[in-house]
Amino acid sequence: MSGHPALAFLRQAHEQAEELARAAGGDRWRPSEYPAHDSVAVYDSSDEAVVYAEGAPTDEEAQHIALHDPAAVLRRVASERELLADLLAERHLVVEDPWYSCSVATEERDGGECRDGGRLGGPCDCGRDERVERRVLLLAEAWDWTA
Repeated sequence: MSGHPALAFLRQAHEQAEELARAAGGDRWRPSEYPAHDSVAVYDSSDEAVVYAEGAPTDEEAQHIALHDPAAVLRRVASERELLADLLAERHLVVEDPWYSCSVATEERDGGECRDGGRLGGPCDCGRDERVERRVLLLAEAWDWTA
């Protein structure tokens, strides 16, 4: 999975989102508490307008912008990175009788290895790789991965 294009894409999306959020101040934003009909503003935590327009964005768009403020983006990126690390750290199946352990399990990574010479070194047969790939693809799709 480490060389999977979706994983590289996801890591790049995280880097870009983090960079842009930090460049935007990494701040928590909020929509104007008293939106006027002819203008809308979004403010940072210092009460400085970061988005202001006459007629656009709409109140709903301003609320959406505020919900996706730099601070929220940084939290989501950090959380997804932790989830990704957790997914990639999942071990292959190792059982008491090593004959039945996953064919790609290794002592260093998984705490045991397969002793069945006919399966040893073959593709993952415990389902770990398929589960991890499916979940990484789901995360990547949220960042507009299409493949």
